Amino acid sequence: MHLAELTYSTEEGGKKHKKSMATCSFCLRHTLVALLIILLAATTMATIFLLDRGDKGTTTTQSPIPTTTTKTTTTTTTTKPPPTFTVMISINNGESFCGGSLIKRDRVLTAHQCCLEANTFTIFLGGIYEPSRQIGKPSTTFKTHDSNRIDDGVCVIHLDAPLSGEGFRTIRLPASSQCSETFEKDKATISSWGRPSNDETSNTKPIYTDVIINEKEVCKHHYPEADTVGTICTYDTSRSGICDGHAGDPLFITEPDGLETQIGIASFGPHTDVDSRCSPDYPDGFVRVTSFLQLICDLGDVIIRH
Repeated sequence: MHLAELTYSTEEGGKKHKKSMATCSFCLRHTLVALLIILLAATTMATIFLLDRGDKGTTTTQSPIPTTTTKTTTTTTTTKPPPTFTVMISINNGESFCGGSLIKRDRVLTAHQCCLEANTFTIFLGGIYEPSRQIGKPSTTFKTHDSNRIDDGVCVIHLDAPLSGEGFRTIRLPASSQCSETFEKDKATISSWGRPSNDETSNTKPIYTDVIINEKEVCKHHYPEADTVGTICTYDTSRSGICDGHAGDPLFITEPDGLETQIGIASFGPHTDVDSRCSPDYPDGFVRVTSFLQLICDLGDVIIRH
């Protein structure tokens, strides 16, 4: 059933029915267009409303661009050298030099030959070219025993005042119970401020050279005139040693308690050739400290360990 048939039923009405049908279709089209316009308007308003709510309810924060700052710090670490008991001895204001060891704060042990014809001594706690060296007051007092052998004997220099400050320590002497030991084939170390080999000219820090102690027979074979009872001979596989200019340097061993004990004093070595090169084929000779232990303790006012 159509809506127009409720109103018209005559032929004339039929005409009007048709007209009404056309008019109704026209109205329907306008109604649909209006509905579409209303729907579009409603959709637009809803969108604007939602966007407005979103703008009010949402806070947008712009993150700053991350910036990484790299700070470069340069740290300079100065490592202090370990304290040393090895000293340099200037004899007669630099006429010659010897090595030595601190057996007390005011006592320096060196070779007998270093004190022959000496008038004054200046003790350097460091190499003669070492800027930070400490200098002991010049001393004219020394004690030595009578000996006509240049490769025999000891000398103890008495400083006018004990050394003070950092950078040095004393070394202990052998115990009386070690006087019968030969130390043959034992490992030992030479401590020096001088030239350990032909490749070295000078140095500004102590040099430690590991050596092996020879048998007495080897020492006697190379140096027939040496007193093997009062002498220790050494060699090392690196073909270096006391070379020249090292008289008085200490030879020491490290005992099981971790402490060093001086057992020798550099006395003689292989002769140098015309180019002042040391021969590595001959052992180095040291005064045996245990042979002069009582004398050293008497000259240096040191108590002997038992």
